[in-house]
Amino acid sequence: MWILKPDSLKAQCYAKEFWNQTSYSFDKTLHKKSVPKQLQHTRAFAYLTYSEFNKYLIAMPHELLDLHSRLFTYILNVENKEFIQEEWEEYLLDNNSHPEYAAITSDEIQTIKHFFNYDYQISKNSEFSYYIAELLNTNTCTYCNRQYTLTIRNTKNEPLIRPEFDHWFAQTHYPDLALSFYNLIPSCSFCNSIIKNKKEMSLAKHIHPYIDKEAGFEFTYHCIGSDKTGKEHYGVECNVTATGLDKNRVENTLEFFRIKEVYNAHAELELKDLIDLAIANPGNYIDELVSHVLENTQLSKEDIFRILFGIEILPDRYLNRPFSKFKMDIINKIHDILMNNR
Repeated sequence: MWILKPDSLKAQCYAKEFWNQTSYSFDKTLHKKSVPKQLQHTRAFAYLTYSEFNKYLIAMPHELLDLHSRLFTYILNVENKEFIQEEWEEYLLDNNSHPEYAAITSDEIQTIKHFFNYDYQISKNSEFSYYIAELLNTNTCTYCNRQYTLTIRNTKNEPLIRPEFDHWFAQTHYPDLALSFYNLIPSCSFCNSIIKNKKEMSLAKHIHPYIDKEAGFEFTYHCIGSDKTGKEHYGVECNVTATGLDKNRVENTLEFFRIKEVYNAHAELELKDLIDLAIANPGNYIDELVSHVLENTQLSKEDIFRILFGIEILPDRYLNRPFSKFKMDIINKIHDILMNNR
């Protein structure tokens, strides 16, 4: 959950297929025929060569920010002045602040959007978008790990359904990162289109799937009270395990995607099932069950958890099955409680 493994080979395959799919040509004569005439005078048009454009396709997140800054510094064209993202965003809200950013005209932005045209190159290009989804090969939403985001074709091999691609750096303020492989995060429509939508995230304040190594929190639960029959009901909590600056980033990401609220909607479903199973089978029942199956079959521990609970138990495989992190954290919590009560 939250974490994807960077893969330079996949990024290179993505870039190769992009050039196979696109009609872009950086030959100056052919290029000028494809770009609207009013945009050919822009500094963005002069700056974006084949080599520079290709860097955008495969660069890692920190490198993407550097590419973004260099392009917009070139557009600013102010001596000894580097582009600062926060200043530009302040200018967009108040044109009287940082007036030098007036150099980033609508024509400059339109030129960038012409080159980095997500709708044309990916969203409306089903063959390429499905190629990307199959290349990424994630089974569940990166952000919530609740829903399958499988890539499916029909019997004629025609595109049927695929994950959405969230732009971690939003297109609103990072239009030049719209086609970057490491800025396309496979996600469900709930996380991408409803919760995140056009809201901004930053590396300083949030967890990034391709930079951070672990989610930095654990799911846990607590009793929230009993009903008239005496039956206890439980709620989901998120216990942040990260420390220092990462602690704040984890807390911000949990809040951003409303993880606690979303998972509390499952308190009477998946959480209840696990607790009911523990109540019905007192003692260290999970370890005993797993040990029994291990002794009498050729199944691995991973196989057993997959069969019994429908989850993966290894963090780097959590995204293969829905609720893997949640259920594994809760099972471990129940295990700790049972062991402490012995």
